Amino acid sequence: MKEERKRSIFKNKHWEYGGNIRVSVVTAVYNMADVMPRAVESVERQSYRDIEYIIVDDGSTDGIDQVVFPFMERASIPVMYIKKENGGVHTARNAAHCHMRGEFCIGIDADDELVADAVQTCLNIWDAIPEAERYKYKGVVGRTVDIEGNMIGAAFPDHINDLPTEQLNSIISKINADFASMILVRVLKDHPMPEPEGVTFVTENIRWGRLNKVYPSYYTNDMLYIYHTESDNSITRSRKRTVQNVINNRWNDAFFLNHWDLYPYSSMERIRFLAHYSVMEQILRMKHRGQYQKCPLAKRKDRLICHFFYLPAVLAAMRYIHKKMKL
Repeated sequence: MKEERKRSIFKNKHWEYGGNIRVSVVTAVYNMADVMPRAVESVERQSYRDIEYIIVDDGSTDGIDQVVFPFMERASIPVMYIKKENGGVHTARNAAHCHMRGEFCIGIDADDELVADAVQTCLNIWDAIPEAERYKYKGVVGRTVDIEGNMIGAAFPDHINDLPTEQLNSIISKINADFASMILVRVLKDHPMPEPEGVTFVTENIRWGRLNKVYPSYYTNDMLYIYHTESDNSITRSRKRTVQNVINNRWNDAFFLNHWDLYPYSSMERIRFLAHYSVMEQILRMKHRGQYQKCPLAKRKDRLICHFFYLPAVLAAMRYIHKKMKL
């Protein structure tokens, strides 16, 4: 295998010969060595073969190399493996996006898997869109299923792609499910995730909420992604919150509020963001006694509204600390 950048990047023997790559598949992983084999094998099993696979290890400590390196040796597709210090999934995805050579990107979590024809299905749908209309879309969004093959969440309504953007976004926001997507690489590279110092999780909604306001994806009820929840490492598993979680939440709230005009959210949703921000702020004051990095709201009106939330925010913070946080 070829090594670059002080042994941080590894490529298998097929990487340099990947000349007709159309789709880059990406997995960002942190400490999921026990479940990752099914994810990587699902990429290898794809019926469409003009793909590459980029895996980013975000500072794992559980021996993830013992899964990735043997896979790279036997894989029949180009594979790049990036090892980096832990910085959060948003930084890992940014690292992968820098190296993508395809026209599209499909992301897969390390504890889930793609159905065997996921890439081919997405490309068939994209190629069926009249060429003169493709400029409107940033990619294709499909559905996830559970391990028994049942669709997660309500089906998209018929003719959803004919609806105005505002109505479409309203419908999508009410479907309680994660979706699978194939997104244009140029869109991802033009809109990287922010990487604020001291924040270990930046929600993907910061990117997608802004992009969804500008132009939609093309939606389909085709099944693309098998979503697993049975693993101890599942991202859906409930865990006690830490101070770092609170710092992350407060930064995400502040980012939305400080860039509100970029997002398609309502005035009522703004109030909810402000209320949540106020609770996170009070938790940090209680846990750190004011000794933490400031994350100010840029707009005076938002700061004034937070003053009205002071007493309920204090009470909610006390409850949050008692019920949800590690003591």
